[in-house]
Amino acid sequence: MPEDARYEALEHEDEILAACALRFHGYRYAEDTGFDMAAARDECERTNRYDHLSLPEQMAVLFFIQRTVRWVEQDAPLPRDGSLFRAYRELFLHVADQEVPAEYRIGRDDSDFSWGSRFEPMTAEHIALVRRIHESTRYSDDRRGTAHR
Repeated sequence: MPEDARYEALEHEDEILAACALRFHGYRYAEDTGFDMAAARDECERTNRYDHLSLPEQMAVLFFIQRTVRWVEQDAPLPRDGSLFRAYRELFLHVADQEVPAEYRIGRDDSDFSWGSRFEPMTAEHIALVRRIHESTRYSDDRRGTAHR
């Protein structure tokens, strides 16, 4: 993939990942269930395992990773080859085509990050884009990516 096309794909990927994550009300889920999103995020990032989590737990972790990326990137962008982005993409690939439980669904609207109105109609294409980026990325086991080595 030419470098400028890769940059555009990554820019579009940011919107796709965020919209998918923000369709689930992770804070409400954590409050209702006592689920520790931070501990689950750290475990998923460290082990690359998600199958022990229920679908709502996977969605909560995806939500919390999006919030983490947003908070951290206010200071400096996270490397796309770090362990957090690996978890972000893998969880997206697990849940993107799954229905959000009604009690935790964030309403559909026309905002830039509305999954339902902007992204859901092309879910298969968005999954393919993220999968292509994911499979072509050589990840580091460090959140700071390969540039940190």
